[in-house]
Order: sequence, then structure tokens, then C-alpha cells
Amino acid sequence: MPPHVVIARALARYCRTRLAVTPFAPGWRRGHAQMFAVLCTLLCSTSHAETDLTELPIEQLMQVQVVTGASKYAQASDDAPANVSVITADDIKAHGWRTLADILRSLPGLYTNYDRNYTTLGARGFLRAGDYDTRFLLLIDGFRANDPIFDQAAVGTDAQLNVDLIERVEYVPGAGSAVYGSNALFGVINVITKRGRDIGGVQVSGFTGSPNAPNGREGRVTWGQRADNGAEWLLSASMNDAPGRDLYFGEFNQPGVSDGVARGMDFDRARRLFAKGGFGEFGLSFGYADRTKGVPTAPYDQSFNDPRSRTVDTRYMVNGTWQHALDELTDVSARLYWGRYVSEGDYAYNPPPAGINRDAFDTAWYGTELKLVTRRIERHTVVVGAELQRDYRDAMRNFDTVPYVSYLDDHRSNHRMGLYLQDQFAFHPDWLLDSGLRYDHTSFAPGMLSPRVGLIWHATPSTTVKAIYGMAYRAPNDYELHYQTSAPGGEQLNSRLSAERIRTYEAVLEQRVAAGGKATVSVFQNNVSDLISQSVDPNTGLLFFSNVARVRTRGVELGYEQRWPGGTRLRTSYSFQHSEDIDTGQTLSNSPRHMFKLNATVPVWREGWRAGVEAQYISSRLTTSDAPLGRVGGYWIANLTVAAARLLPNLEMSASIYNVFGRRYADPAGPELVQPSIRQDGRSLGVKFTYTFR
Repeated sequence: MPPHVVIARALARYCRTRLAVTPFAPGWRRGHAQMFAVLCTLLCSTSHAETDLTELPIEQLMQVQVVTGASKYAQASDDAPANVSVITADDIKAHGWRTLADILRSLPGLYTNYDRNYTTLGARGFLRAGDYDTRFLLLIDGFRANDPIFDQAAVGTDAQLNVDLIERVEYVPGAGSAVYGSNALFGVINVITKRGRDIGGVQVSGFTGSPNAPNGREGRVTWGQRADNGAEWLLSASMNDAPGRDLYFGEFNQPGVSDGVARGMDFDRARRLFAKGGFGEFGLSFGYADRTKGVPTAPYDQSFNDPRSRTVDTRYMVNGTWQHALDELTDVSARLYWGRYVSEGDYAYNPPPAGINRDAFDTAWYGTELKLVTRRIERHTVVVGAELQRDYRDAMRNFDTVPYVSYLDDHRSNHRMGLYLQDQFAFHPDWLLDSGLRYDHTSFAPGMLSPRVGLIWHATPSTTVKAIYGMAYRAPNDYELHYQTSAPGGEQLNSRLSAERIRTYEAVLEQRVAAGGKATVSVFQNNVSDLISQSVDPNTGLLFFSNVARVRTRGVELGYEQRWPGGTRLRTSYSFQHSEDIDTGQTLSNSPRHMFKLNATVPVWREGWRAGVEAQYISSRLTTSDAPLGRVGGYWIANLTVAAARLLPNLEMSASIYNVFGRRYADPAGPELVQPSIRQDGRSLGVKFTYTFR
């Protein structure tokens, strides 16, 4: 083994253990220990063509990011076969973000849609109004969080985690099925949670805001520690209650019947538990979350302004991990996991004493993954792994409660299995060839092959060029294939659905600037075939899913990040894209051609105080409606947060203004709604205090 590898590994171990307990100041201790550990870890894994840290000035060394979501092992972001974006816990605090959706929509090319029930995510011009987040894969500490019935990646108030427990979020754009299998069409969202050492005591947090503020009122208690023997644990519980506000919908303004105002219908209540522990090579985490949301929009032809209309989502996760170093060049890891998702939707069609129509979904699954990462072959980093998941309960029911009438009672079990192989080959001092292939077999899509090839050129220590090609797929889920009901606003069966496929082509230029900046240019094309979409059958009036279209997206993303001494940070991006139906030439609905993002944090007043400014522009989008305009207008929106890391000893405070200028804007609605668009929240305020007992 090369001497620098042995030395670097020893230094990394020393920095992670010894420096963390030295008597230096906490800020120096944590920051320098982490920096030296990261640099030493990178040095020990560097091959000829990988980023040569010895040639980088200290300003650029501070910028080096280590990511795991692109290839399932730790690597410098410059060496990853993707243009990876990273958001840290400090960013979350600085901007007052309250949901995972808030975090993600700050990133290049991403945007969200909110129908007053669920928040969904779009990427590079693609977001079908009314869809769930089926084309993104969401990982929580490696746990596959997409449920088997809907394949939904929950990013709104129904998400599994309180964002205060997030240490970092990695977003890996592009086709990811070569690594992860189904759902990773447009990107992988890799969420890494905090550890016990990141809390270091008992932490109590409270948030309160105006009625339409994110999360309304929230309370959280977290206990986290690290013992002298290396064991650490984290326990957290939180609750939030947002009463919402009365909402006006002109489509329901019918004199003598309704004034079009949904009163007390926009409430949002959630509870969450999370536990995480680790000792030596083993780790275990548990999560529970339930959310009850009022539905003010009367989807699926419901009675308007009926307080019985609501949805309830409950999620469970258990994730056990084992990691072992066979030697200095080979690591093996295993994962055992279990999950459950229970969802109920109450739909009001007739006034009391008549009952409601209820959707009831219950799915539970378990699985395992075994992975080996080795550098035994000179100039190669090889990853080989296998995954197996068993969905032992996929139950879907639909019925009227009073009198009881059953329309659907479907019970199934399903499976998914995947084998994958990756190799990053440093075939030249300045070049890397990254190739991967995965084979998947599922109950709904047997025999799927997903390749990925990336060519990475380190033209200089500051300049990296990447060319990436990938294929990914999304198998139709249980809901799309087997949900059918003749109840009002119901759906009909289409058992002939096939998997969606995507081919992605991307070229990336990354240029580091000596003064702490990084510029990025990305040019991309996505070709989607056999797109699964929901529409209305004109003969029956029922909704149904079908493979209806081929879509092509072409675009460019420009990004720039800058860090200045003293803590000032700037992150900005501009995205341009055009998405069209290949067969008809029509522009896709809910597809903004232009997006601009700006996030800046600046020290203010005294040490530990920062102001976080966020601005976003989303251009106009077509709706799915036949309304005369058929389009929602573009909008600018700005948010402002002032945060004090040390208001008093151990006390943090932040105050936020969301939608500072009170802009009026709307998101396109899905086919299940009468409204062509759904108006979003105006200006709101929020204040948060966090105290840590050490």
C-alpha cells in the first residue's frame, strides 16, 4: 500500500476521535477536525486521475465536497458522474426552511407544486400536475423511502423527517437506475440525518407563525449524545399544528348554494418520532410520522366546504446497517430494513347523516442490500451489490361508510430484485471512466437493464469536464395498475401499463475560482418514452392511467457559488429548458421555461448573527385545464430570515418572513380538480427558538 494512503488513513482516524475531544474552542475543534478528516479520507482514496488535492490552494481545499449519493460510496464531488448539489444543516437554519420541499426548490432545475394537500417535485421542466413524486428516489440514511403502492417520495408536510434532524441533503440529477433501480428517473434525493454528537445534549425547539406560515406552530425535543466508547444515539419527537386559513375558490361561488369560501378546511397537523443509534460497525434507526390534512379544494367531484374531507398519512421505517473494512482497500456493508405506509382519504359527496367515501391503503415491506466496494484492482474503484425487497402487504380498499358499500378490496404481494456493478477507471492521469449497469426484476417490470457511462476530465486542478449518459426506468406502481372504483370521481383499470423509460445526455463544466468560488455550466437532453399519465375517459367520465406520450427536454443550467472570508455565501442559478410532446409538438403543461434562484447569507450586526435572503423566479406554465387562458403567470418570490446562533448562551433564534412582498401566484391543478390552478400562500411570518441543555 502506498505510504501516503497509510498516513492519510491514520490521520483521518486521529482527527475523527482525538481532535473532537481536545480542549480547544468548540468552533475550532469541530471545524478543523472535520476539515482534516475529510481531506485525509480523500487523500487515501485518490488514484492517478482523481482530484489531486496537493495541487489545490487552501481556498479550494475548503470547497472540496464529499458525496455518497452518486455512486453509493464516498467520493469527491468532482469525481462523481453527476452535477451534485449539496445543502447543509447550516443552510437550512440560515434560510428558515421548514420542509424538504423548501430545501429542494432552492436547487437548480427543481420546482414544486402544491394543491393544498400534497407538495410534489418537478425537475428540468417535468412535473405532471396531479402526480405524486414517483420519478424521484428518496433515500433517508440509505433507506428507500418511496412507498410500494404509490411510489411516492414525500417531500412536503407529510414527509418522514423533521428538517431540524437533517445534516445534509445531496441531490443527484439525471438517470440513477444504474445504481438504484426503479424511480430514479430524474434524480436521487439522498438525506443524511444528524448523529448524537451533532446535538450534544437535550435540545428543545419551538416555532410559531402566522396562520398560513409553514408548519404553523411546532414543538420539538431531541436528545443526542456520544459516549466515550464511541457509541452514540439520538432520540427526537416533534409536533406541528397549522390551522391554515379560509380560502376562496371562484369555481364554487354559486349564489344560493355556496359563496366559494372553504372555511377551516386548510388545517395541517403532524407528529413525528425519530431514533438513531450506532456503535462500532453497526447502526440502527427508526422513524414514525403521521399527518392529517384538511382538503379545501373538493377534488374528485366532492361536496365543497365539507369539513369531513381530509387525508391521513402514516409512515414507519426501521433501518439496520453494518459496515466492515475487510482491509485497507475493501469495504463490505449490509442493510436490513422494514417500512410501512398507511393512508386514508375521506371524500364527502353527500351531507350528513349520509356517510363518506373512504380510500384506505396499507402497504408494508422489508428488504436487504449487500454491497462491496474495493480498490484492489489498480486504478479501479469497483462497486458490486444486490438488493431484494418484498412487499408482503399491498392492500387497497374503497368503500362508503354509511351505508356500507364496498367498491374495491384488493390485496396483493409484490417483489423487486436488483443486481448492480459499477467501475470507476482512472485510465489516464487526468481522465476517469465511470460505468455502471444494473439488472432489475420486479412484479410489474421484469427484466429491466439500466446502464450509465460517465467520462470525467480533470483538465486542470480547478477545471473539470463531465460527459454523462444514462438510462433509467420507472415501473408502474400498484395504484396505477390495480386501483378501480365506480364511486363518484372514481377510476378505471388499465392492466396493460408498461414501464416508463428515460435516456439522459448531459455535459457539465465545473470551474473553481481561487477566491472561493465555483461556476457550473450544464447542457442536457432527456428523452422519456411510454410516459404514464392520468386522464379522463370521455365515455365513462372516470380517470385512468395509460402510456400516452414521448417527451423530449432540452436545456441548460448555469450555477455559481461563492464563499467569502467572514461567512458570507452566495449561491445562484439560472435554468432554461423546453419540454415537448414528441408526437404532437406541444409544450408540456406545468413546465416553466425559465427559472432563477438566488440564496445569500451575510453576517449582520454582531458575531453569530446572519441574514439569509432567498429569491426565486418561475416563468409561466401551461395548465391542464380548458380554461380560456390555460396558463398560470410567472412570479418572483422572496424570503428573508435573520438568525442568531448565540442569542444567549445555548440559545438560538431565527425570524423569517416568507413571500416578503406578498406576491400573488398559483400552481397548475391536476385533472382531479375543477380549478385550473391553485393559489399559493401570501406573506407569512415565523419565529423559532432553540435551546440546548449541555
